[in-house]
Amino acid sequence: MKYHVINMAFAILLAISAGSCSKSEPDGEDIPFSPIELTGQTRSIVSGGNSFGYKLLKEAVQQEDNSFMISPFSLTFALALTADSATEEEEFDQISNILGFEGARRSDIREYCSIMSERLPKLSEKVQVSTANAIVIDSDYGEPKAGFKDIATTCYNTMLESMPFKDNQEAVAKLINTWTKEETRGMIDKVISPLNVLPGHEIIANALYFKGQWKYKFEKKNTARHTFTDEEGKKTQVDMMSMDHGQLSEIPYFENNIFQAVSLPYGNGAFEMTVYLPKSGYSLEDAADYLADKGKPKENGISVREISLPRFSIKGNTVNLTGILSKMGCEYLTELNGDSQENIFLFCRDIFQVSAIEVNESGTEAATVTIIGYITGVSQDFCADHPFLYIISETSTGAVLFTGAYRGNE
Repeated sequence: MKYHVINMAFAILLAISAGSCSKSEPDGEDIPFSPIELTGQTRSIVSGGNSFGYKLLKEAVQQEDNSFMISPFSLTFALALTADSATEEEEFDQISNILGFEGARRSDIREYCSIMSERLPKLSEKVQVSTANAIVIDSDYGEPKAGFKDIATTCYNTMLESMPFKDNQEAVAKLINTWTKEETRGMIDKVISPLNVLPGHEIIANALYFKGQWKYKFEKKNTARHTFTDEEGKKTQVDMMSMDHGQLSEIPYFENNIFQAVSLPYGNGAFEMTVYLPKSGYSLEDAADYLADKGKPKENGISVREISLPRFSIKGNTVNLTGILSKMGCEYLTELNGDSQENIFLFCRDIFQVSAIEVNESGTEAATVTIIGYITGVSQDFCADHPFLYIISETSTGAVLFTGAYRGNE
């Protein structure tokens, strides 16, 4: 591949945190929700990105034995910036196809990333969102092209730094980690070590921060100990939150023969968590297979009589994505070197995410860090008392920010 520099360390954080409790609406008035409007190719990009995210979830459910969380949005933005930095069009096309962006031009991806970066922070006064990028280049191996420098700054909100990596590994790592801590409000303070800083490599970091609260909260007085049954039939006691009945008519509900699903909004409804609870006889894999094949279902008019969800947290969970991406077809992404083609993953040290999430009565707090290293109608009860999938997304575009599985363990 003719990347003179290829990427090391994409940091992505999404943090959603709680506010004070009320029966239905958050304290104070929120602004009206003005949906993000995508047209033409940008609509296809978010559609392809969501399909990529569901497939990523499917593979992760099969690979991971414990509860986990990953961020398709994180990986999508990271690889989009990677694609835009490619010096060969064939390299750009290969990465774009992995993300489901077939036929997209560089300008289309830039427009999509620019729109999402600009609009997400403005959707709700009850939700804070910010995104930023940083690129640190080994000055001993050249400087970025002027054209890409302008694109990175204007379209991707990127901080560019250049310094020699040789004998400066600690300084480079400190620079990236300090930037990461600032951009993630201290939620993540370390994404690389000096060992990750190799001469001739480019370090690209992306940080996405999100802070919000449930639109319809779970009253703490309703939380009680409840039995949770895992996939092996083992029973444990969890703190089960319950929503007041007066709020349930506002909650979208769906069910089919495989799972039940509810969408729990944040703020003014611009963001939501959708929980997919497999029915008896079906598994998380079955639910993930459905989503990978058909995408998010639409509510089918059935009202929900009761909603119960565990208060849970997962901290420091790591998911290795290298094997997952290979199974999804990324082994065909090739290294271009004259007439020879070699598997790019032979040149990749790590692709993984480190995540944390806490769900309580007031809202959700979640964080994900992605590291990529290359060389150069009927009333129903909804009680999540067994393993379930969850997805956090922006509602007007459907952009999938987080996906995960809760199995009752960490």
